[in-house]
Amino acid sequence: MSTVPTEELDSSFSDAREDTQQRALSLYFDRLLPCLRGNYFLDLTRDHYFALDPTSLLAKATLAVALNVLDVYRPQAHTRTMALEVYNEVVGLVKTSIGDTSAAVETSFLLALCQLEVFEVVDFLSLRPSSMFAHTSGVMAIIKMQPPGLFRSPESQMILQHIRAHTVGNNQKMDLLIREQGLFTAVAPHHESAAEALSLFDDAMTAEARLAGWIDGDVYRSPETSLALSPNAAAASEDVFPSRIDIYHSLPLARTTNTWRTCRILLLNIIQKTGTYIQASPQAWEFGNQAFFAGHAQKARENLLGLVDDFCASIPFCVNAKETANFADYPHPPGAAPRAAAPTVELIAGMAMTIASISKVSQVHSVPWSQRQWMQEYMTLLSRNPAVDRERAMRVELKPW
Repeated sequence: MSTVPTEELDSSFSDAREDTQQRALSLYFDRLLPCLRGNYFLDLTRDHYFALDPTSLLAKATLAVALNVLDVYRPQAHTRTMALEVYNEVVGLVKTSIGDTSAAVETSFLLALCQLEVFEVVDFLSLRPSSMFAHTSGVMAIIKMQPPGLFRSPESQMILQHIRAHTVGNNQKMDLLIREQGLFTAVAPHHESAAEALSLFDDAMTAEARLAGWIDGDVYRSPETSLALSPNAAAASEDVFPSRIDIYHSLPLARTTNTWRTCRILLLNIIQKTGTYIQASPQAWEFGNQAFFAGHAQKARENLLGLVDDFCASIPFCVNAKETANFADYPHPPGAAPRAAAPTVELIAGMAMTIASISKVSQVHSVPWSQRQWMQEYMTLLSRNPAVDRERAMRVELKPW
């Protein structure tokens, strides 16, 4: 029995890896990035990528993202394995690069961090179990300890603002969510929990009032037009899928508005829960008129439901703005939406920019069940086992972010 020389096997394996990498990079640069054109950070990534050595940190981070996108687009076990190998290598390189004050690496270093974030978003699209978010969160935290003087360039400052918007800027909101979880694990109201509920209620009211004024009156972030949806058998209950699909002037405006809506929905949910909690507490008389808290809780729920309706109506446009002609086919019963044999690059790009907001809003317990089903339908668009993953996604608990 003849055998193939080891060096030939090694060469064949190496050629296969290189071919997979080239196909992944071609898909990333030629098809995915054009779908996201106009994104400052991705445009900057392209410029720096082609100016750097293929072994650079940014090049490796970009390769990890490209392989992950290829695996979603054309699933193969070896592609996923390669993506994880490169990702883990990049995480290790980032950690060892902390403290490097070379001006030549600062922008590409920050862009590599952004690429890690993109990798994790793409990984989340198909609901793959992973603890990867902890890796990048830790890396982002290390960035805050950098010595003064590093990252002085205008490009670096803009990228740092982007990173902080996902980490440092979320500290207050994360603190409120953590406090909410701790408060509502109590078996029964008691004096300390009622006092904490009041403190949380006041802080959430202040944060929500500040956030509410950010977008009021800004016509540029309002829908350009809306398409009415005809109710069907799936919309038989009082709390149903959206009655319309909203079309915006541009995708960036729609996504920015949805980020704002997501933050407000989370805060309004805290106001509703704490207001109701205080009203029912034996110590409620110490904190003022019970009707005051009941009124604010009811008002918070009304505002929350309005924002959720607007949010749901925007999802189809955010996911695939080009398919407006097909919007009249919605809403679909849960699990009955038509699925392509393979996800398109446009769909992957759209979901990558939308999935984080959808996942957070769908986990808010005050959101009507049917609207959560509407959102979970989109969360599992790229799933390889949609029926199982949708059922699992509907059971996800709200986690701090």
